[in-house]
Amino acid sequence: VPRFELMQAFQNKTNPLSTVPDDTVIAAEYFAISGKEEVLITTPRSNTVWLNKYWGIDTTKSTISVSVFMQRTKLSYLEVIDLLMAKFVNNPGINKSVIVRSQDSLDTNNQFINNLTPKKFNLFHLFIPLWRKTGWKMWELDLLLRNHLIGKNLITGKTLISLKLF
Repeated sequence: VPRFELMQAFQNKTNPLSTVPDDTVIAAEYFAISGKEEVLITTPRSNTVWLNKYWGIDTTKSTISVSVFMQRTKLSYLEVIDLLMAKFVNNPGINKSVIVRSQDSLDTNNQFINNLTPKKFNLFHLFIPLWRKTGWKMWELDLLLRNHLIGKNLITGKTLISLKLF
């Protein structure tokens, strides 16, 4: 029996305002998200000092080489392209980030992602670990997060609950 099902079966609901374990913890368990990962995934960070420490780079710079980004995110080149196509993290109406490269170079050291901001790095840090845990394709998670009934353009505990129910 999966652990999340046991948690649901034995959930103490005597006080509906304070169930133990709460629905967010059960949803996190459903996706095999630990308590620390849940905090990481559901806590937006606007503090550039925190973002710089998390990413190991200066997140206030508007460009980053694709090779460094791939190294920091542990994404393949195709996954980076998929990530940049996800509107949740890269709204096309607000300084869309794209890969800029010369026509004659395939070297990722000579390719750059432009129009980056601390806000985008924050969204990347929320989206990528959640995507890894769900097993869905990035475009699928992107659609669910942007849906007004499921994610509402946020990643919160309530979002995890909605994603579990989906």
